[in-house]
Amino acid sequence: MAKVITYRRVSTEEQAAHGQSLEAQKRVLLKWAADNNHTVAAEFADEGISAWDTSKVRPGLLEALLYCKDHQVAMLLVYSFDRFSRDLTQSLLLRSEFKKHNCGVVSITEPADPETPSGKLMISVLGSFAQFFSDQSSAKVLMSLKRKARTGKSCGGPVPFGYRIGDDKYVLGPEEEVKAVQCMFNLYVNKGLSILCRKLCAIICHTEG
Repeated sequence: MAKVITYRRVSTEEQAAHGQSLEAQKRVLLKWAADNNHTVAAEFADEGISAWDTSKVRPGLLEALLYCKDHQVAMLLVYSFDRFSRDLTQSLLLRSEFKKHNCGVVSITEPADPETPSGKLMISVLGSFAQFFSDQSSAKVLMSLKRKARTGKSCGGPVPFGYRIGDDKYVLGPEEEVKAVQCMFNLYVNKGLSILCRKLCAIICHTEG
């Protein structure tokens, strides 16, 4: 019997597309732990956070690491290695951090012993595939966004000042906003001034109009 903790993660797209919801992962992880006579000491999760963007901190995973620092834990259980990380370099570094606290990272759906040469190779191969599919997916999304942008369609995010969304395309907004944008453009291009805040330009355009 071993003392273990669990970590679950979903991004919004994956949860909708593959049904690997946090609750579904929890059920499988707890069942695996019970079937193997392990005691689950704590559970951690990150919802709607990508495991590809290494610049973003995952609070749940950080809490799991800090827990291992303060408690004796044999394993961190994950549903699959891509729940842990989709970036191979990050995965190796994170695994090393957990190992410093004598905690191994175990995928219950991809059995591989990190203490054996074949297990290390399998984990590296699985990590490489996870990063490949993540990179491939990102490339497809970027191509789709570029295609939408070329046709004048919205790619999401805040709508630029002076515009509105109509039929998924940018259309001119209220007249006073359009005048403000024209004023900003004129000040910057023709008079060499920095772009002023939109409220000030709106006041100027309203006065001139």
